[in-house]
Amino acid sequence: MNATANNRSPIFRRAAWLAWSGAINLANNVLLWMVMARWRSAAEVGRFTIVISVWMAFVSLCSLGLGSYLVSEITRRKTQTSSHDKPHLTFIASASLFLLLCSFGFAVLMGGTGILVSDAAEVRLTIMLLSLTLPLTGLLAVAEAVFIARGKTQVIALANTVENGLRTFVPLLLVA
Repeated sequence: MNATANNRSPIFRRAAWLAWSGAINLANNVLLWMVMARWRSAAEVGRFTIVISVWMAFVSLCSLGLGSYLVSEITRRKTQTSSHDKPHLTFIASASLFLLLCSFGFAVLMGGTGILVSDAAEVRLTIMLLSLTLPLTGLLAVAEAVFIARGKTQVIALANTVENGLRTFVPLLLVA
Protein backbone atom coordinates (compact mmCIF):
# COMPACT_ATOMS: atom_id res chain seq x y z
CA MET A 1 0.00 0.00 0.00
CA ASN A 2 2.78 2.42 0.93
CA ALA A 3 4.66 1.67 -2.33
CA THR A 4 1.53 2.55 -4.30
CA ALA A 5 1.16 5.82 -2.43
CA ASN A 6 4.81 6.66 -3.13
CA ASN A 7 4.30 5.93 -6.84
CA ARG A 8 1.26 8.24 -6.96
CA SER A 9 2.95 11.12 -5.13
CA PRO A 10 5.08 12.27 -8.11
CA ILE A 11 2.02 12.10 -10.36
CA PHE A 12 -0.01 14.26 -7.99
CA ARG A 13 2.90 16.67 -7.55
CA ARG A 14 3.30 17.02 -11.33
CA ALA A 15 -0.43 17.50 -11.77
CA ALA A 16 -0.40 20.16 -9.04
CA TRP A 17 2.36 22.08 -10.86
CA LEU A 18 0.36 22.03 -14.10
CA ALA A 19 -2.85 23.00 -12.27
CA TRP A 20 -0.98 25.97 -10.74
CA SER A 21 0.17 27.03 -14.19
CA GLY A 22 -3.37 26.78 -15.55
CA ALA A 23 -4.80 28.78 -12.66
CA ILE A 24 -2.26 31.56 -13.21
CA ASN A 25 -3.12 31.59 -16.91
CA LEU A 26 -6.83 31.92 -16.16
CA ALA A 27 -6.31 34.63 -13.53
CA ASN A 28 -4.08 36.64 -15.86
CA ASN A 29 -6.55 36.43 -18.72
CA VAL A 30 -9.47 37.51 -16.52
CA LEU A 31 -7.43 40.42 -15.13
CA LEU A 32 -6.38 41.56 -18.59
CA TRP A 33 -9.93 41.53 -19.98
CA MET A 34 -11.30 43.33 -16.90
CA VAL A 35 -8.70 46.08 -17.30
CA MET A 36 -9.37 46.37 -21.02
CA ALA A 37 -13.14 46.61 -20.48
CA ARG A 38 -12.70 49.23 -17.76
CA TRP A 39 -10.03 51.50 -19.26
CA ARG A 40 -10.64 51.32 -22.99
CA SER A 41 -13.45 52.08 -25.38
CA ALA A 42 -15.60 49.37 -26.92
CA ALA A 43 -13.92 49.91 -30.30
CA GLU A 44 -10.46 49.41 -28.79
CA VAL A 45 -11.58 46.28 -26.94
CA GLY A 46 -13.04 45.00 -30.22
CA ARG A 47 -9.76 45.54 -32.07
CA PHE A 48 -7.87 43.88 -29.21
CA THR A 49 -10.28 40.94 -29.36
CA ILE A 50 -9.67 40.51 -33.09
CA VAL A 51 -5.91 40.50 -32.61
CA ILE A 52 -5.93 38.09 -29.68
CA SER A 53 -8.42 35.74 -31.38
CA VAL A 54 -6.38 35.50 -34.57
CA TRP A 55 -3.15 35.07 -32.62
CA MET A 56 -4.56 32.35 -30.33
CA ALA A 57 -5.98 30.43 -33.28
CA PHE A 58 -2.59 30.36 -34.98
CA VAL A 59 -0.70 29.58 -31.75
CA SER A 60 -2.98 26.55 -31.38
CA LEU A 61 -2.23 25.48 -34.94
CA CYS A 62 1.55 25.68 -34.50
CA SER A 63 1.81 22.49 -32.47
CA LEU A 64 -0.54 20.72 -34.91
CA GLY A 65 -2.00 18.91 -31.90
CA LEU A 66 1.10 16.72 -31.73
CA GLY A 67 1.87 17.26 -28.03
CA SER A 68 0.62 13.90 -26.75
CA TYR A 69 2.12 12.03 -29.69
CA LEU A 70 5.50 13.71 -29.19
CA VAL A 71 5.52 12.90 -25.47
CA SER A 72 4.68 9.23 -26.01
CA GLU A 73 7.09 8.85 -28.93
CA ILE A 74 10.01 10.53 -27.12
CA THR A 75 9.38 8.39 -24.05
CA ARG A 76 9.09 5.19 -26.10
CA ARG A 77 12.24 5.85 -28.11
CA LYS A 78 14.22 6.85 -25.03
CA THR A 79 13.28 3.71 -23.09
CA GLN A 80 13.95 1.37 -26.03
CA THR A 81 17.51 2.50 -26.63
CA SER A 82 20.80 2.04 -24.88
CA SER A 83 22.73 4.97 -23.44
CA HIS A 84 25.02 5.06 -26.52
CA ASP A 85 22.19 4.97 -29.06
CA LYS A 86 20.20 8.22 -29.35
CA PRO A 87 17.39 7.82 -31.92
CA HIS A 88 15.10 9.86 -29.66
CA LEU A 89 17.39 12.86 -30.29
CA THR A 90 17.05 12.37 -34.04
CA PHE A 91 13.28 12.21 -33.61
CA ILE A 92 13.30 15.39 -31.51
CA ALA A 93 15.40 17.20 -34.15
CA SER A 94 13.08 16.01 -36.95
CA ALA A 95 9.96 17.03 -35.05
CA SER A 96 11.52 20.43 -34.26
CA LEU A 97 12.39 21.06 -37.90
CA PHE A 98 8.94 19.96 -39.07
CA LEU A 99 7.10 22.18 -36.58
CA LEU A 100 9.46 25.09 -37.26
CA LEU A 101 8.73 24.92 -40.99
CA CYS A 102 4.98 24.58 -40.36
CA SER A 103 5.13 27.54 -37.97
CA PHE A 104 6.79 29.72 -40.61
CA GLY A 105 3.94 28.82 -42.96
CA PHE A 106 1.40 29.66 -40.28
CA ALA A 107 3.16 33.00 -39.67
CA VAL A 108 2.67 33.91 -43.32
CA LEU A 109 -0.99 32.80 -43.18
CA MET A 110 -1.53 34.79 -39.99
CA GLY A 111 -0.16 37.94 -41.62
CA GLY A 112 -2.56 37.41 -44.52
CA THR A 113 -5.44 36.80 -42.13
CA GLY A 114 -4.74 40.15 -40.48
CA ILE A 115 -5.26 41.85 -43.80
CA LEU A 116 -8.56 40.02 -44.32
CA VAL A 117 -10.14 40.44 -40.88
CA SER A 118 -9.73 44.15 -40.30
CA ASP A 119 -9.39 47.44 -42.10
CA ALA A 120 -7.74 49.06 -39.08
CA ALA A 121 -4.03 49.64 -39.68
CA GLU A 122 -3.10 49.04 -36.03
CA VAL A 123 -4.86 45.65 -36.06
CA ARG A 124 -3.07 44.60 -39.24
CA LEU A 125 0.31 45.75 -37.94
CA THR A 126 -0.20 44.08 -34.57
CA ILE A 127 -1.23 40.79 -36.17
CA MET A 128 1.79 40.88 -38.46
CA LEU A 129 4.11 41.59 -35.54
CA LEU A 130 2.57 38.81 -33.46
CA SER A 131 2.95 36.40 -36.38
CA LEU A 132 6.71 36.68 -35.84
CA THR A 133 6.29 34.77 -32.57
CA LEU A 134 4.86 31.68 -34.28
CA PRO A 135 8.12 29.95 -35.31
CA LEU A 136 9.20 29.92 -31.67
CA THR A 137 5.80 28.58 -30.68
CA GLY A 138 6.33 25.49 -32.82
CA LEU A 139 9.70 24.87 -31.17
CA LEU A 140 8.20 25.40 -27.72
CA ALA A 141 5.68 22.63 -28.41
CA VAL A 142 8.58 20.20 -28.91
CA ALA A 143 10.43 21.50 -25.85
CA GLU A 144 7.31 21.09 -23.73
CA ALA A 145 6.92 17.50 -24.95
CA VAL A 146 10.56 16.75 -24.08
CA PHE A 147 10.14 18.13 -20.55
CA ILE A 148 6.90 16.20 -20.01
CA ALA A 149 8.51 13.00 -21.32
CA ARG A 150 11.32 13.48 -18.82
CA GLY A 151 8.92 14.22 -15.95
CA LYS A 152 9.99 17.86 -15.59
CA THR A 153 6.55 19.42 -15.19
CA GLN A 154 7.91 21.97 -12.71
CA VAL A 155 9.96 23.50 -15.54
CA ILE A 156 6.87 23.75 -17.74
CA ALA A 157 4.81 25.24 -14.91
CA LEU A 158 7.52 27.80 -14.15
CA ALA A 159 7.90 28.73 -17.83
CA ASN A 160 4.12 29.03 -18.25
CA THR A 161 3.84 31.15 -15.11
CA VAL A 162 6.55 33.53 -16.34
CA GLU A 163 5.00 33.59 -19.82
CA ASN A 164 1.54 34.35 -18.42
CA GLY A 165 2.96 37.05 -16.19
CA LEU A 166 4.62 38.70 -19.18
CA ARG A 167 1.52 38.16 -21.30
CA THR A 168 -0.43 40.14 -18.72
CA PHE A 169 2.19 42.70 -17.69
CA VAL A 170 3.13 43.84 -21.21
CA PRO A 171 -0.47 44.48 -22.38
CA LEU A 172 -1.31 46.19 -19.08
CA LEU A 173 1.74 48.40 -19.58
CA LEU A 174 0.56 49.19 -23.10
CA VAL A 175 -3.00 49.87 -21.91
CA ALA A 176 -1.74 52.23 -19.20
